[in-house]
Amino acid sequence: LHSGPFDDFIQIDAPINHGNSGGPLVDVNGNVIGINTAIYSPNGGSVGVGFAIPSDQAEKVVAKLMKGGDIEYGYLGVQIQPVTPDVASAIGLEHPGGALVSQVTDGSPAAKAGIKT
Repeated sequence: LHSGPFDDFIQIDAPINHGNSGGPLVDVNGNVIGINTAIYSPNGGSVGVGFAIPSDQAEKVVAKLMKGGDIEYGYLGVQIQPVTPDVASAIGLEHPGGALVSQVTDGSPAAKAGIKT
């Protein structure tokens, strides 16, 4: 799925239609083993390949939320874009690769650290 560096999904062959994410993935005994999260869709419709977050990962988040806690995510305050051959040529790089900081949010951790576009 390439949704991030920490992809850890259960791949399933059940279709998950748009708007139906978040439902339970159950085993043959009715035990919840995951939360349906994403579909593989090259054309916008379900092709019968879905992905679920394993329930052991979700369990920790649910327990914290039920105790009134918050879930905090890391935040840099930058927008990035891939360095394509066209971008590399435009900025004078010999080889395309990596990421380009295209925007830095004012007051963000990145701005405070001196990161520039």
